[in-house]
Amino acid sequence: MNRHTLIIENRNSVSISGVKKADSFSPCEIAVYTEEGDLLIRGDELTVEEFNEAKGNLKINGRVDSLSYGSGKEHIPDNFLSRLFR
Repeated sequence: MNRHTLIIENRNSVSISGVKKADSFSPCEIAVYTEEGDLLIRGDELTVEEFNEAKGNLKINGRVDSLSYGSGKEHIPDNFLSRLFR
Protein backbone atom coordinates (compact mmCIF):
# COMPACT_ATOMS: atom_id res chain seq x y z
CA MET A 1 0.00 0.00 0.00
CA ASN A 2 1.32 3.45 -0.94
CA ARG A 3 1.08 6.38 1.40
CA HIS A 4 -1.44 9.11 0.80
CA THR A 5 -0.43 12.65 1.72
CA LEU A 6 -2.02 15.99 0.98
CA ILE A 7 -0.19 19.30 1.42
CA ILE A 8 -1.90 22.67 0.93
CA GLU A 9 0.24 25.80 0.74
CA ASN A 10 -1.54 29.14 1.23
CA ARG A 11 -4.70 27.81 -0.49
CA ASN A 12 -2.88 28.27 -3.82
CA SER A 13 -0.97 25.02 -4.24
CA VAL A 14 -1.89 21.40 -3.45
CA SER A 15 0.46 18.41 -3.60
CA ILE A 16 -1.11 14.97 -3.36
CA SER A 17 0.53 11.54 -3.24
CA GLY A 18 -1.20 8.18 -3.36
CA VAL A 19 -3.34 9.13 -6.37
CA LYS A 20 -4.57 6.00 -8.13
CA LYS A 21 -6.65 7.61 -10.88
CA ALA A 22 -7.54 11.08 -12.14
CA ASP A 23 -11.23 11.25 -12.96
CA SER A 24 -11.81 14.80 -14.17
CA PHE A 25 -10.18 18.21 -14.35
CA SER A 26 -11.82 21.61 -14.80
CA PRO A 27 -10.92 25.14 -13.66
CA CYS A 28 -13.40 24.86 -10.77
CA GLU A 29 -13.29 21.16 -9.83
CA ILE A 30 -10.80 18.29 -9.83
CA ALA A 31 -11.85 14.74 -8.94
CA VAL A 32 -9.29 12.01 -8.20
CA TYR A 33 -9.27 8.56 -6.65
CA THR A 34 -6.64 8.16 -3.90
CA GLU A 35 -5.42 5.47 -1.52
CA GLU A 36 -7.99 6.87 0.95
CA GLY A 37 -10.92 7.04 -1.47
CA ASP A 38 -12.46 9.60 -3.80
CA LEU A 39 -11.28 13.18 -3.34
CA LEU A 40 -13.00 16.26 -4.76
CA ILE A 41 -11.11 19.57 -4.87
CA ARG A 42 -13.12 22.71 -5.60
CA GLY A 43 -11.88 26.20 -6.22
CA ASP A 44 -11.17 28.76 -8.92
CA GLU A 45 -8.65 28.77 -11.77
CA LEU A 46 -7.48 25.27 -10.82
CA THR A 47 -4.77 23.89 -13.08
CA VAL A 48 -2.80 20.65 -12.98
CA GLU A 49 0.86 21.57 -12.84
CA GLU A 50 2.11 18.01 -12.72
CA PHE A 51 0.59 14.51 -12.74
CA ASN A 52 2.72 11.38 -12.56
CA GLU A 53 0.35 8.45 -12.77
CA ALA A 54 3.11 5.85 -12.28
CA LYS A 55 4.22 7.43 -8.98
CA GLY A 56 0.72 8.59 -7.97
CA ASN A 57 1.73 12.24 -7.53
CA LEU A 58 -0.41 15.25 -8.45
CA LYS A 59 0.31 18.97 -8.07
CA ILE A 60 -2.47 21.55 -8.49
CA ASN A 61 -2.32 25.36 -8.62
CA GLY A 62 -5.18 27.84 -8.21
CA ARG A 63 -7.39 29.03 -5.37
CA VAL A 64 -8.59 26.08 -3.29
CA ASP A 65 -12.01 26.57 -1.66
CA SER A 66 -12.75 23.06 -0.42
CA LEU A 67 -11.55 19.47 -0.33
CA SER A 68 -13.84 16.57 0.45
CA TYR A 69 -13.40 12.82 0.57
CA GLY A 70 -16.04 10.25 -0.28
CA SER A 71 -17.33 8.20 2.63
CA GLY A 72 -15.22 5.10 1.91
CA LYS A 73 -12.20 3.78 0.08
CA GLU A 74 -14.31 2.29 -2.72
CA HIS A 75 -14.10 4.21 -6.01
CA ILE A 76 -17.26 5.91 -7.27
CA PRO A 77 -17.31 6.62 -11.03
CA ASP A 78 -16.88 10.29 -11.98
CA ASN A 79 -20.41 10.99 -13.17
CA PHE A 80 -21.91 9.75 -9.89
CA LEU A 81 -19.22 11.47 -7.82
CA SER A 82 -19.88 14.81 -9.49
CA ARG A 83 -23.61 14.58 -8.83
CA LEU A 84 -23.04 13.49 -5.24
CA PHE A 85 -20.93 16.53 -4.31
CA ARG A 86 -22.92 19.24 -6.13
